[in-house]
Amino acid sequence: MREKHLLAKWTRRPPTIPKIDSVIQKERWYSNCPTAQAIMSKWSPPKKEEVESSVSLMKLVHTQKWKHLAVVEPSPWAGEGKGVVTTKRFPKNSILCDYHGELITGAEGRRRMANRSSDTDYSFFFKAGSKELCVDAHNVPCSCHPHMETFGRIINHSKWDTNIRPEICLMQFPEGSQHIIFFRAMKDLEVNEELLF
Repeated sequence: MREKHLLAKWTRRPPTIPKIDSVIQKERWYSNCPTAQAIMSKWSPPKKEEVESSVSLMKLVHTQKWKHLAVVEPSPWAGEGKGVVTTKRFPKNSILCDYHGELITGAEGRRRMANRSSDTDYSFFFKAGSKELCVDAHNVPCSCHPHMETFGRIINHSKWDTNIRPEICLMQFPEGSQHIIFFRAMKDLEVNEELLF
């Protein structure tokens, strides 16, 4: 149970030995306690079901305080505009951030796109069962985070150099379930590597 408790604290990416030791000290476990090395060896990327019920990921979706990412301009990959780079290593299958915006129907998303004069559109269309949905991240800043620009909408798209992939999850928030698009690392990501999906 203690191993499970410790492993549940790191759903986004693997822990470090000092962080595990710190949690063990805060819990004041002096006997029958797993070692930090044992926890490190048992960590695995979270399965979709674990992501959908993760309290720490729900908190990150609400606060948009994703760590170890930075916005750069110009984008190293595109040579212009903005991009998002890592400031720390992320192992394969780590969750980096979400594509944050207003969740609407696919039909409403297409209607909004047709009415916009901008060359770039920040609409992410996806299927959820038989429904077509859209996350519209066109408005900056969004109404729920008026003092920040969220990372997910700035990530550039590439047909050939992708290093992250979207994963659609149905998160079980206390106020009800909601579809969220997370970005997962497709490979180990190094420091200062631009995210591309």
